[in-house]
Amino acid sequence: MGIFDKFKKKNKQELLNIEKTNTIDGLAIDNENNKKLLMLLADGMDWSDEYNHLLLLQEKINNYIAYIESKQYLEKYEDIELIDIQIKFLFKETDNCEK
Repeated sequence: MGIFDKFKKKNKQELLNIEKTNTIDGLAIDNENNKKLLMLLADGMDWSDEYNHLLLLQEKINNYIAYIESKQYLEKYEDIELIDIQIKFLFKETDNCEK
């Protein structure tokens, strides 16, 4: 089962909306290492407007970095030593995105 299959249809569209650049799509603690925070960035936008898509993705990633740098996660997860950001795309990313 893929990462996107775990969400109900109603929640899936909201989760996959990369235009919500000021939100964190998902946070979890790694089951094997309780000191590792997993951050999910879910991108469900197609690449028909690649330039705009890349700008939104960049803004969203910058907000994830700001969240980490501000250490906001410590309010909920006190013993974090490692953070893993996972970006999941619904559509195959372009060569420019890979770069």
